[in-house]
Amino acid sequence: MSVPGNAPNAVSTPPVPGQSARYAAFISYSHDSDSVLAPALRDALHRLARPWYRQRALRVFLDERSLAANPGLWSSIESALDSSDFLILLASPEAAASPWVDREVRHWLTHRSTQTLLIAQTGGEIVWDTACGDFDRTATTALSPAAYGRFAEEPRWIDLRGLADRDDYSLQLPAFHDAVAELAAPLHRVDKDQIVGEDISQHRRTMRLVRAAVAALVTLTLLAVAGAVAAVRQAGIADAQRAVAEDRQRLATSRLLDAQADNLRITDPVLSGLLAATAWHFSHTAEARFGILSTLATSVEAVLNGHTGDVSVVVFSPDGKTLATAGADSAIRLWDVASRRQIGDPLVGHSEEIAALAFSPDGKTLASSSTDRTVRLWDVASRRQIGAPLNSFTGNHSAVAFSVDGKTLACGGAGDGRVWLWDVATRREIGDPINVYTGVVTTVAFSSDGKTLAIGGRHGALRLWDVTARRWIGDPIKVPAISTYTAVFSPDGKTLATVSASTVRLWDLATRKQIGGPIESPGVSIFEVAFSPDGKMLATASDSTVRLWDLATRRQIGNAFKGHTDTVSAIAFSPDGRTLATGGADYTVRLWNLATRREIGDPLKGHTGAVSVGFSRDGKTLYTSDADRTVRTWDLATHRQTSNVLAAHEPGEVFAVAFSPDWKTLATVTTLDSRVRLWDVATRRQIGDPFDGNAGSVYEMIFSPDGKILAAADYAGGVRLWDVAVHRQIGYFLDVPSGGRALAAFSPDGSVLASASGGTLKLWQVATGQRIGYLLNGHEGGVDAVAFSPDGKILAAAIAGAVRLWDVGDGRWIGDPLVVPPSGTLITLSRMAFSPDGETLATAGFGIVRLWDVATHRQIGDPLVVPPSGALTDAISGMAFSSDGTSLAIADFDGTVRLWDVALPADPFLSVCGVAGRSLTEQEWGRYLRDEPFQQVCP
Repeated sequence: MSVPGNAPNAVSTPPVPGQSARYAAFISYSHDSDSVLAPALRDALHRLARPWYRQRALRVFLDERSLAANPGLWSSIESALDSSDFLILLASPEAAASPWVDREVRHWLTHRSTQTLLIAQTGGEIVWDTACGDFDRTATTALSPAAYGRFAEEPRWIDLRGLADRDDYSLQLPAFHDAVAELAAPLHRVDKDQIVGEDISQHRRTMRLVRAAVAALVTLTLLAVAGAVAAVRQAGIADAQRAVAEDRQRLATSRLLDAQADNLRITDPVLSGLLAATAWHFSHTAEARFGILSTLATSVEAVLNGHTGDVSVVVFSPDGKTLATAGADSAIRLWDVASRRQIGDPLVGHSEEIAALAFSPDGKTLASSSTDRTVRLWDVASRRQIGAPLNSFTGNHSAVAFSVDGKTLACGGAGDGRVWLWDVATRREIGDPINVYTGVVTTVAFSSDGKTLAIGGRHGALRLWDVTARRWIGDPIKVPAISTYTAVFSPDGKTLATVSASTVRLWDLATRKQIGGPIESPGVSIFEVAFSPDGKMLATASDSTVRLWDLATRRQIGNAFKGHTDTVSAIAFSPDGRTLATGGADYTVRLWNLATRREIGDPLKGHTGAVSVGFSRDGKTLYTSDADRTVRTWDLATHRQTSNVLAAHEPGEVFAVAFSPDWKTLATVTTLDSRVRLWDVATRRQIGDPFDGNAGSVYEMIFSPDGKILAAADYAGGVRLWDVAVHRQIGYFLDVPSGGRALAAFSPDGSVLASASGGTLKLWQVATGQRIGYLLNGHEGGVDAVAFSPDGKILAAAIAGAVRLWDVGDGRWIGDPLVVPPSGTLITLSRMAFSPDGETLATAGFGIVRLWDVATHRQIGDPLVVPPSGALTDAISGMAFSSDGTSLAIADFDGTVRLWDVALPADPFLSVCGVAGRSLTEQEWGRYLRDEPFQQVCP
C-alpha cells in the first residue's frame, strides 16, 4: 500500500448514503489495462467480512457484470453512478486516456464530494504538487483530466501497481487482502482494523457452522460416495484416456501438415501458410507458429481470389485506393485495397478476354479493351458502362491508355498494327488511325506531359508519335530482339523501358539512345515491367516470380517474390510505391508489401565511427553514440536528430561506450589512458573521478539492469565490476583465463553475469562473485557474442559462426545450433539481440542480419542485407530492438544507423488467413487431410 507523505485520509468522514442507493461502490476502470483486476476486486469486496447467511457483504457495480442489455448505455451508467455511495477509480495511463472513465469521474465530482472518490493506482505515476495544491500535470500519467483542480488537499491513494500484472487474485494473497480491506473499510463505515477483525470473526463463525454441517453429512456422504467412487473413477479414466488419444491425434495431424507446409515454403508460401494455420488449428505447436511466421515474413500482403481465368491486367486508380483486375474470364473486378475486398459485382460486358485496362487521371472512368474488338468505358462509382462500346475497329485490341488530361484515349490494335485516338467527351475518333506496323501493337503509353505517345509491338522497334503535330518523332528505336512486348515511361517522362524476351532496356528519349547495360533475367521471359513512382526501381514479372531492380546499379533488390503458381502476366505499383500488385495464370491477384522487413526511411547519418544504438523505453527516441566523441538522439517519427551533439570526454579516441539503462549516464574509455569515465548526459559534465585499476585496454562495457554496476571487459581476457555510486572496483575480480578479448552480459535481473574469453564461457553470481559453472571450456571456436533472453531463462552464445542456446535453469544446451549459411569466409557474428518478447533472436555478421524463431531454431524469412556505406562494408557495431519489437536498429562501423521494419502481427493465425483471403479449399483439404472431415479453418 502506498500513502504519499502525510496525506490526509480523504475518506475518514464519508457521507451517509441515500435511501435509494443500490450499490456501495462503482468501479471505474480501463478495459485495456485492468480487465482482470477489476472483476477480481469486485468479487473480493463482495466476499470480505460477509456473514455466512448473506449472498454478499455489500453490492459493487462493475459495468460488464452489472449492466443488462440496454440501448441507453450512458443513461444506465449514469443511473448506476447516482445509485452508488462511493466511486473506486482504478487509475492507470490507459484509464487516463479513456473518454468513458473521464466522463464517469467528471459526473461523479460534479454531483459528489471528493471524499467519496477512492483512488487505487494500478499503473503510471501520480504526483502531488504541494506548491500549487493540485496534482502535477506534467508528471502525473494515471489520472483522468476530470480529477485535476478538484481536491482541496492531497488525497490518499492506494498503490496496486505490484498487483496489476497478475492473472490470478485471491484473498489468501496478503497484499491483495490488505488492498481490499483498505477499500472496504469506508464502504462499511468502519476502520480498516475493524473490517479485518470482522472478516476473521465471520470466517471463524462460518467454519464452526461448516464443521457441524460436515460432521452431520459425513456419515451419509460416505455411504453414497462408496458406491459412486468406482463408477466415477472408471468414467474419469476413460475420459482421460479418450482426451489423451484425441490430443495425440490432433498433434499427429498438426505435425503432418507442418511437414507439408515446409515442403511448399519456397515455391508457394501462401499455401504453405494456410497449411501451417490449419496445423495450428489442430495443435498449437512451435512448428505451426513458425510456418505461419515464415509466410508473414515474405512480402506477400494479400491474395485476391475470384477470377476464373488467367489474370493478365492489374491497374491501380490514381489515388491508390482501388485496384482493377481483368483477364481471360472477360470480367473486370474492382477491389478496395485497404480492406482487400471486392467492390460489388464484376463489370460484365466484354464477351472475350480483356487485354488492357486504364484509369482516367481523375479515377472516375475506367477504359477496357478486349479481343472481342471493342473498347468500353465504365463509370467507377456506379460500376456501369458509359454509353455504347467504341467498336469501329477492324481487329482485336490489346492496349489502351489515357492522356494526362484525360481528354484523349489511345487504343492499339492487335490485328492490323494501327492505333486510334478518341475524344473521350464526344466519343468520336480524332483524325485517321495511326498506321504503325503490319503486326500486333502490344503497347501504347503517353509520356508524363502528354505530348508523346510511345507505340510498341512484336516487330523489334519502338516508335514515338507527336500527339500535337500528329507525326512521327525521328526514326524508330531499334530494339535488338524479335519483338517488343511492352514499353513503359518513367514517371518523369524522360526514360522509356522496353521489354523483349528476357531483357529490359532503358532508353533516353532526349538522345534516343540506350542507357547503360540491359537488365536481364536469363532463361525466363519477362512479360511485364513497371517503374516505381519515384523512378528508382523497376519491377519485372516472369514465369511465377516477380523481381525488383535498382536502376542505379542494375542489380536485383533482395530475393524474388514467390507465391504465384503459374506465369505472372500483370504488374503495377501503387501510387505511393508501398504496394505491388501482380496477376497471373493461377487465377489470382496478389498484393506485395514493399515495406515488409525493409528499411524505414533514410539512414540516420552524422556519426563518423562505430556506432552503439539503443531505444528509449517509450520507443519514440533512438540513442546513438560512437567513437567520434558524440552522443545523439533521434526522433523516430521524423528521423531527425533532436539533441545537440554531446562531446563528453578528454582528448583521445573513444574505444568503448555504454549507456546506463535510463540513458542518463554515459561511460566512456579512451585510448588516452584506458580509464573509465562517467558523464552526465544532460549537463555533459564528468561525474566524479575516472575509475582506476584497469589491467588492460577495455574492449566492451555494460551496465547492470539497475544501473548500479558497470562491467568492463578487456583485451586481457578479464571482466571487472565497478560500483557506479562510489566509483570503486567491487572487491573481487572475475577471473577469465587469458585467451583474447573478453565479453560480458548481465541477466535481466542483474543476478548473473556471463563472461567469455576465447573458447571459454562461464556464468557468475554477481552478489558473491562465485562461478556457477562452465558452459564452454577451451572450445576451439571462439565466443563472438553473448546475450540473455528478456526473461533470463536462455543465454545465446555465438560460437564459430553458429548460435547455441543455453537453458540457464537446467544447465543444458537447448536443441541444435542455429547455423548461419557459410559465406566462403570465416563467419563472425558480431552482435545478437533478443526481441522484447524473447521469441525472436537477431544475429548480425558480415553485413547480414538474420531473424530466428527461438522455439524452433529456424530462420524466419530472408536475411536483412545491410547496404555497405563505406570502407568497412561487413562490420555491424550495434543492434537493438525497439521496446515494442516492431523495429530493429542496426549500426555499422562507418557511422550509419538504419531502422528496419520487423513487426509481426499480434495474432499471426488471423493474419495469415487474411493474407490468403480464404481457408483451404475442399480439394486442397482432400489432398493434404484425407482422413479428416472438411472444415473452414479461417474465419
